[in-house]
Amino acid sequence: MNHATVHELLAAGLSRRAIGRQLRMTSRTVKLLADAATPEDLFQGQVAGPTIQT
Repeated sequence: MNHATVHELLAAGLSRRAIGRQLRMTSRTVKLLADAATPEDLFQGQVAGPTIQT
């Protein structure tokens, strides 16, 4: 929901700083959400789970 909300507010003309104030998010969080084209882009580079070494 946050990703879509940030993109809606950007499309409405709000600045990233204004979005951060309105949604009570840090500037880094707003930047991450704004820079991600899709919500799935937020998960790039994350490991799916622990690997077990035998």
